[in-house]
Amino acid sequence: MDSLEKWIADFASGGAIVLLLLLLTVAMRLFHSRRKKAYFTLLLAVAIMLGEYGLRTYLAEFAPAEAARIPFWIHVLQICAFITINMGIYQLYNRLSGRRLLLAAALLALAGAAAWLAWQDALPVAGPVAGPDAPAGPPAAFAFADSFLILDLYLLLLIPLAFFLVTRSIGQTGKFRLGLAAYLAMHLSHLAGRHFIAEPHPLIRMAESLLPVAFLFVLLLFVIDRLVELLQAVYVSSITDGLTGLYTRSFLLRRLAQYLQHGYRIGVIFCDIDNFKRLNDTQGHQAGDEALKSVARILSEQVEDIGLAGRYGGEELVAMITDPKAKPGEVAESIRSRVERETGVTVSVGWSSSGRSKKISGDTLLKQADEAMYFSKSNGKNRVTSWQQLKKAEKQAKAGPEESLSIP
Repeated sequence: MDSLEKWIADFASGGAIVLLLLLLTVAMRLFHSRRKKAYFTLLLAVAIMLGEYGLRTYLAEFAPAEAARIPFWIHVLQICAFITINMGIYQLYNRLSGRRLLLAAALLALAGAAAWLAWQDALPVAGPVAGPDAPAGPPAAFAFADSFLILDLYLLLLIPLAFFLVTRSIGQTGKFRLGLAAYLAMHLSHLAGRHFIAEPHPLIRMAESLLPVAFLFVLLLFVIDRLVELLQAVYVSSITDGLTGLYTRSFLLRRLAQYLQHGYRIGVIFCDIDNFKRLNDTQGHQAGDEALKSVARILSEQVEDIGLAGRYGGEELVAMITDPKAKPGEVAESIRSRVERETGVTVSVGWSSSGRSKKISGDTLLKQADEAMYFSKSNGKNRVTSWQQLKKAEKQAKAGPEESLSIP
């Protein structure tokens, strides 16, 4: 069991150092490229933890007599690292307000006060005394009145405090709680082995070795997943319109070209809000923005499972139907009727479909839908016109002036 315990302790120590170096590298790269306070706080926290682990390793390998009583500065580093890492996690999702900064400073000040008390209590203690003059009772290292119990209890109080103060202000709450649970279990095993059990069970010592690795692993996953979230947010913001949340014109054109290139049958629906300029002039731009957002929401809901929706420009919105089973004409009419029924505006709609043609381009398809929409707007508004209906109307117009341009 001793050899297994030593192997686990060495493995855990090496694993913890590797994870800390990975975290340090990530934090340094982020701070160098972004210069955000959150990354500096993470960098500082990881540097403190590296100092703590380096000191523990040094004492265990080169000064075991000192390590037996765990010098107070390791406790101080551990507490400062815990406070700082929670500050960094909070800053990854929020701005650090003056109140939060004051709270963190107060917690660090209390840590300093607790360290001072522990140091004053530890000064006369030089470790277990052997010989006839040795005091009666258990060794000082395992006595309940151990001078470092103050620091350990203070850190124990900080863990639930972090749970209540940080969890509700960040994302990835599941990972954060898992990390705190690992840290709590690690600290409880340390408390049991250091203060309350004269001869800790090997399982307790192994847990005390492995749980820090679990905590650091969860912390690394947390930071990496947050980076993925930020990258996704940047990407989404680059391809979506800030007001409506629909895709941008450039993204929609790229996707349209890709679908047509791969032989998909695509329908394009072009919508234009009727009398939009008059709405802005009479009721203000805020009313116009609200109308635009309402129409965009309806458009997005109508094509959610069958295609994409984007803002072409101004009050012009476009839907791309990629599902071959969906009928663009029916979708267009559903959009028009919902806008009339659910908002205070109406839309003129035109649509076109690539059909079986493999040579039609995205620009041509959009132009056809746009021309059909313009026909709707020029012939009464609040109506739907297909490209085929437009061409039929043009033929009727050429056939003779007596033919009506109206479309049933």
